[in-house]
Amino acid sequence: MRKTLLYMALLLSAAVRDLRAIGFEFNKKNSVKKHTNTLTGSLGLGVSAPTNVPNDIDLKPMNSVEAMLWVLYNHTPFKGKNTFSAGLGFTARSYGLGTHKMFTKNGSTIGVGDYPEGSDYRRSSLYVGSLSVPFFYTHDFGKKSHFKLTLGPVVNFNLFGSISNRYEISDANFDYTIEAKASSIGQRPITVDFMGVLRFYGIGVYMKYSPQSVLKTDRGPQFHALSFGLFF
Repeated sequence: MRKTLLYMALLLSAAVRDLRAIGFEFNKKNSVKKHTNTLTGSLGLGVSAPTNVPNDIDLKPMNSVEAMLWVLYNHTPFKGKNTFSAGLGFTARSYGLGTHKMFTKNGSTIGVGDYPEGSDYRRSSLYVGSLSVPFFYTHDFGKKSHFKLTLGPVVNFNLFGSISNRYEISDANFDYTIEAKASSIGQRPITVDFMGVLRFYGIGVYMKYSPQSVLKTDRGPQFHALSFGLFF
């Protein structure tokens, strides 16, 4: 066991040396060029409050959530007040309706329809999964304030989308749970979000907005993504 741990430690040490050899610096300030390069992981969890929603669609913010898991490469030049970042990661978003209507798919078009009469425990959501590429600028207001402000665009390659409906129907003897899913919902293949994060002691609050609709114009209801939550 000790030999295995020693062997793993040697491999890790060699890997770090190789990364530094090609220009990576891990939380270490370059005494000559006076800059810092770091790799950091970021986690975001929030709720969505879609905007520009048609009147007949009852999208609920508390039924709509967002999760982000990204890796960021950060470059901080000069005195360390400004940082430029680029990253790669995964973003998952869901948009949930109220209990009166559910998402439907008719051919290639997404719409909304009624639940079966007498159904209970209703839930209907539209999901989008994306490969995200953020580009950020961060300003550090100094050690005394402990505040940092991050701004920038996030390019989303929306790889897949689906709708999911779930409800229960009861009769005299049994309760039936019905689940129905559909893919190929016509989400836009590429969208751009504008994101801001305000950090205090390392804990961030973010807001993100996309001026583009989630679905293509001819494929379903037109609404825009607005989300906010915590960013670590």
